[in-house]
Amino acid sequence: MSEDASIHQTKNEIIIVRRRHDGEHEAHGGAWKIAYADFMTAMMAFFLVMWLINAANEETKAAVASYFNPIKLTDDNPSEKGLKEQGNSQSGEQSAPKSAIPGESGSSGEAANKGEQESTTVGEKTQYSEADYFKDPYAVLAEIVQETGTNTNVSEAGDGGAANSGPATGATGGEAYRDPFDPDFWSKQVEADKEAIAESEIALREQIAAEAQAKAEQERAAQEQAALAASEEGKDGDAAVPSPDALQAAGALKKEIEDALQGISAGRLSDALTVVPAEGGLLVSLTDQLNSEMFRVGSAVPEKSLVLALEKIGEILSKRKGEIDIRGYTDARPFSNGTDDNWRLSMERAHSAYFMLVRGGVPEDRIVELSGFADRKLKDADNPFSEVNRRIEILLQVDGG
Repeated sequence: MSEDASIHQTKNEIIIVRRRHDGEHEAHGGAWKIAYADFMTAMMAFFLVMWLINAANEETKAAVASYFNPIKLTDDNPSEKGLKEQGNSQSGEQSAPKSAIPGESGSSGEAANKGEQESTTVGEKTQYSEADYFKDPYAVLAEIVQETGTNTNVSEAGDGGAANSGPATGATGGEAYRDPFDPDFWSKQVEADKEAIAESEIALREQIAAEAQAKAEQERAAQEQAALAASEEGKDGDAAVPSPDALQAAGALKKEIEDALQGISAGRLSDALTVVPAEGGLLVSLTDQLNSEMFRVGSAVPEKSLVLALEKIGEILSKRKGEIDIRGYTDARPFSNGTDDNWRLSMERAHSAYFMLVRGGVPEDRIVELSGFADRKLKDADNPFSEVNRRIEILLQVDGG
């Protein structure tokens, strides 16, 4: 029995045989390829975005910003108090208007269209108090230059391109919260009549030609009067007649400034520019024009056009030798707000011009005099309230006199 049991136990024994395979295993570690592909995709998207930003103009950027922020989830102006004061409300030191001068119309903060505001946060025109301006003038000047004007987020269809791109449709924000998914809210197709555009272009060209002719006649008459007055003064021995070299130098400087102002949005300041020989040097004069002011109403805070113009003038004067005097003038309209008057206003505007010239590259030590004459030296004495009496004069003493 014992032998039979031993044989039976031997038959039921389980034998496990392990064999080693020396063949090649499957490749592992391919996850890095996925990560590398994701990295390359991100880099491609990054450079694509950089190219689009470089190809887009300010109008396109404003439209894109308005599309992604339709209900103004972020706002550069969370409070009306401080450096930026929006709209009609003015708070803080020296925020009240200093004068009510006809022809120096201030900008209104009310919406131009019903339910629509004139610009988005990118292009809003902000109001600056004089206290903050003179506290950090160069920062405020930089912010003024960055203002893109009104309706910056609307452009005509088909004006896109690498060099001069623009959206086919625009986006206009509003005071009320609207549905951001409503195409009528963020998309606004600008319709233009080609015939109307052609007629307006013809009328504009005729107007420009007429203005240029009138300007040339006025300049010719002014030069004749100046030459006649100079000759009479020369006969009396009170003053010397400007030499041909001085007249030529004044004309060359004026042409150089006019050429520099053509490439910027300096408004109509080039029309109000005069350069004449005076006091042994060259006198550069910029005057106010109707509906085109250099400074904000009763304030020394400049408009964007003046900042850009004096920046270019500063670049030109920085390349010339001679000391510089800056003078401010107002018209004869009396004004006082309790702390300021025409004397202080003219002086503050001369000081403001000093900051703008230094910003343009003129060394501070070359500016030797700042003066304000209020309404004591009117350019148009027959019309003491004329806008031409509000001016900034820059005297370049070419001979050190």
